[in-house]
Amino acid sequence: MNTDKTTPNPPLWLVMMTAAMAGGMGWGIRGQYGHETGAMIAGVLVSLVLVFLFCPGNSSIHVIRAAALGTIAMGFGGSITYGQTIGLTHDGALIGNWAALRWGMLGLAIKGGVWIGFAGFFLGLGLGGKRYRPFEMFLLVLGMLTAVVVGWWLFNSPHDPENKRLPFLYFSDHWKWEPGVEFKSRPEIWGGLWCALLTGILYATLAKRDRLARNLALWGMLGGALGFPLGQALQASHAWNKPQQGKVSVAYDGKKPVSLLELNAEAPTRYDEAREFPLNNPEGAKSMVITWDHQGHNSWWWSIDNIEIDDEQQSLFAENFDSLELGPFVSESESGGDGTDWTASPPNGWTMTRGGGHGPTIDHKVIDELQTNNETITEFDGWTFVDPASWNATAGQGRDRFSKGTGVIAIADSDKFNDKSGAKFNASLSTPPIHLTGIQPETLVLRFDSSWRQKKHLMEPITRYFNWWNIMETAFGTVMGAVLGLGLWLNRRRVAVSSEPDVSPLPGWLIGLLLAVHVSLLGLVEFSKFEWIDGVYDLGLMMGLIPLVACVRGKCWPYLQLLPITLLPIAGKTLRALADPINPSVSWLAYFILPMLLAVTLAVWFAQKAKPAGEHPAFIRNALLFCTWVYFGLNYAFFGFPPLWEDWGGRTPNAVLFFIAAVGLTLTALFFSPLGRRWQWKAWQRDWD
Repeated sequence: MNTDKTTPNPPLWLVMMTAAMAGGMGWGIRGQYGHETGAMIAGVLVSLVLVFLFCPGNSSIHVIRAAALGTIAMGFGGSITYGQTIGLTHDGALIGNWAALRWGMLGLAIKGGVWIGFAGFFLGLGLGGKRYRPFEMFLLVLGMLTAVVVGWWLFNSPHDPENKRLPFLYFSDHWKWEPGVEFKSRPEIWGGLWCALLTGILYATLAKRDRLARNLALWGMLGGALGFPLGQALQASHAWNKPQQGKVSVAYDGKKPVSLLELNAEAPTRYDEAREFPLNNPEGAKSMVITWDHQGHNSWWWSIDNIEIDDEQQSLFAENFDSLELGPFVSESESGGDGTDWTASPPNGWTMTRGGGHGPTIDHKVIDELQTNNETITEFDGWTFVDPASWNATAGQGRDRFSKGTGVIAIADSDKFNDKSGAKFNASLSTPPIHLTGIQPETLVLRFDSSWRQKKHLMEPITRYFNWWNIMETAFGTVMGAVLGLGLWLNRRRVAVSSEPDVSPLPGWLIGLLLAVHVSLLGLVEFSKFEWIDGVYDLGLMMGLIPLVACVRGKCWPYLQLLPITLLPIAGKTLRALADPINPSVSWLAYFILPMLLAVTLAVWFAQKAKPAGEHPAFIRNALLFCTWVYFGLNYAFFGFPPLWEDWGGRTPNAVLFFIAAVGLTLTALFFSPLGRRWQWKAWQRDWD
C-alpha cells in the first residue's frame, strides 16, 4: 500500500490557532443545537482544518474519509448528561461549596475526556493509513456498543433515586449536596462510553497496530478533560463572584414593597455618605416598614446609622442603635475588640430576616474529605450591630472610613461572613411598623448615613454582556481544538494517508439504501415525537453505526457526511426555531432549502469530479469555507442577528468571537498553502489549476 511518505509539517502556531478557532466556534454554536448532531459542527470544522493542514497534496478519498470519521465521532459524547454536573459547580445553593465544585469539575473532566477522545480516535483511525473493511467496522462498533452496556452496568448503575440508590461515582444532582431539596436525578452513561472508547483503542492498537488512532485518542481525552473544566471555570467564577446588591424599600400597610434605592456593581463605593429619599407616602396609608436588604459574597459590605424619618413639621421616627448593649467577640477568628464589640439583637420591634440560600453551603465528605469548614462567623451572620472601632480592628480594609457612623452601627458584612466557608449572605433588616396617623401624604423623607463598598471586576464592562453558558462552551471548544491540533502535530510522522484508490468500494445501491435509512432515522430522532425512536437511534454510537460503515468504503458517503448529512439537523432546528408563521416560505428558503441545496450541490459536484488518480484537490478547502460560513450564518440567525453598532445583549460577544474565528478560518483556507508551508495570495487558485 502506497502512502504519502512526506512528513507533514505545518507551523505549530497555525495548527493550534486554527484548530482552536474551529473548535471554539463549532462548540459554541453547538450550544444552540445540542446533543450528538450539534457536536458534529465542531467535529466537521476541526476535522476539516486538520486534514487541510496535515494532508497537503494528497487528494485521496482517504483524506476526505478521515475528516468524515472525525465529524461523526465528535457526536458520540452527545449522549452524556452534563447539565446537572455543571450545576454542581455554580448553582446558587452550592456557591461556596468547594467539595461540590471539585466533584463537578472531576465529572466534567471525565465526561469531556471521553467525548473528545472518540473524535481523536476516529480521526486518527482515518489518518493512520490502516484499512478498515465495512464488515470489520460494523463488528468494531458492535463491540463498542456491547462495551457501553457493560460499562453502564459497572459504573452507572444502580439508578434508583426513589430508594436512595445511586452509583458510587455519580456526577449529577444528589441529595448529599442539597438534602431535602427535590430534584430530578438524571441517569448517566459516561462509564459505558469510556468502556466503548477503550474497546476501540484496544482493537486498533492490538489488532491493527494503529498507533495514530491510539495516540490521537489520548490527546483527545486530554483536550476534553482540560477543556470542559476550564470552560466551566469561567462560568463558575462568574457565578461565585456575580454582581451583588443592596436595596432599600418601603412597604405600606403590608403591601408590595416599593424600591427606594438599589446598589449594585454600577453603584460606586461610598464609604461615608448621607442618603436622603422622599418616601412618597400615599394618601390613606396607615403604617409603613422600611427594609434594608443585602445579598452578597466576598469583597462587599454595607453599614448604616442615624436613621431618621420626618416631614416638614415633625420627626416621625429615629434610630441610631446606640442604646444596644454590646458584648465581646465570640469567634476565635475575630480580635482587636475591647469587650463591647457587637450584638446580634436588634432594637425593640426591629426584625432581621435571613433569606433563601443564606449561610454556609453544605460541605459533604466525598473522598475522605474533611468537613471542617462548615462554619460561618457568628458576628457577621446576617445584619448585626457593632462598635465601628471594633469592626475596623478585626476586619480593616477601609471600614474605618465610615466617620458618620458612631457609637453603634448596623452592618451587613458579606465579605467577613464569606471568609471561613465561602458562605452566601442574604439578609434584611426592617424597622418596626411606623404609624402614619395624621401624616399628610407625599411629605415624608427618609435620611440615613451609609457606607457601601463594592468591588467591580476589571473585565466587568465587557463581561456583563456575556452569556456565560455560551462562553463556557466556546472556551471548551477552543481548548479541545488546540490540544487536538497539538496532539496531531506531535504525531505528524504517523500520518500516513493512503494515496491508493479504493479497492472494492460499496455498490451505489447499497449506499443509497443506507443513506435513506440513516436520514429517515435521523429525521425522526430530531424532529418527531415518537418516543420509541429515541431508544433505537438516540445513542450517539448507534447513530454513528451506519455512517461509519458506509464511510470506510463508500465512495460518495464522506462527501455527503461532511456537507448535507451533518447540516440537515442543524438547518432543520434553525427553521423550527425561527420559522415565520406569517410568511413561512421565506423561512424555509433561507434556513433550510438554500443551505441544503448548496450542500448537496457541492457534495455531488465534487464527488463526480473524482478520478481514479484521486479526488478533486479543492474539495477540503472549499468544504471548510462552506461549513464555516453556513454554520456561522445559521447561528447568527439563531442569535437574532445582533448588530454590533446597537446596544449589546447576551448573544453579541459570542457573535463577535464566532465572526473572528470565521474570518481566521477563511483567511487560512484561501491564502495558506499547506504544501509550500507559506502564505500565498492565490493559494486557493492552485487547487483549480
